[in-house]
Amino acid sequence: MDAEKDVTDRELKHLISQKLKQLRKKSGKTIEETAQDLDLDYSIFYNLYNGRRLPRLTTLVKLSRRYGLPIEYWFKDLAKMPPKNTAWAERRAAEFNLLKNYNRLDRQTRKVMSRVLQKLGKGRG
Repeated sequence: MDAEKDVTDRELKHLISQKLKQLRKKSGKTIEETAQDLDLDYSIFYNLYNGRRLPRLTTLVKLSRRYGLPIEYWFKDLAKMPPKNTAWAERRAAEFNLLKNYNRLDRQTRKVMSRVLQKLGKGRG
């Protein structure tokens, strides 16, 4: 792993963790109750909540739907973070646009796209 990716992962984990903490506190529920309400395994939610792991795209979509938020909500503050270099900023902008377009798809098309992306991801590893 290169240093740029490590920093980016850390920043994304922190950003998503902070947003989950805000949403949970606003609801007044415990971490356990929130995980159960979101239909997420407690250990997965706990690690997301504490910034120890990044969520899968399908998990972000689930969170967005449960909270009635656009998918962009999770990434909109990335623009406020200073980019490490131009390539990093361009890559994040492309990812943001991809997620925004994904969010505009109907439910069936999202399912198909998720399957396609999962198959493509398996071919890389």
